[in-house]
Amino acid sequence: MVFESTLAAARRAGVQRRGLVLDWYAFTLSYKGVLLEGLEVAFIALTFGANQHNIPLAAAAAVAAVLVVAVVGMAVRAPLSRVPENSMKFAVGVMLIAFGMFLGCRGSRCALAAR
Repeated sequence: MVFESTLAAARRAGVQRRGLVLDWYAFTLSYKGVLLEGLEVAFIALTFGANQHNIPLAAAAAVAAVLVVAVVGMAVRAPLSRVPENSMKFAVGVMLIAFGMFLGCRGSRCALAAR
């Protein structure tokens, strides 16, 4: 139900060009998602820095990471646009599940070893 209403809203919005942005609706939607994930990563980096009592180093590392990701994103934008979206989602899902299973198994082994 949510997907259908979002899809209908996207179709109603149409393609509006504003300045250098070719599709304002898609740009806004993408910007909100990237902003949310970026803030999450920034909080994680600053938390690690606070735990090590070195927030300036963590902040500098976070800024460097943003710059590296932006440059790499610009470099691989064209090749990645040719990858089918469903294949990319499947690959990311497999990686997330594998990583989660690894951490789950690793955590349970550590818990058993502590006993």
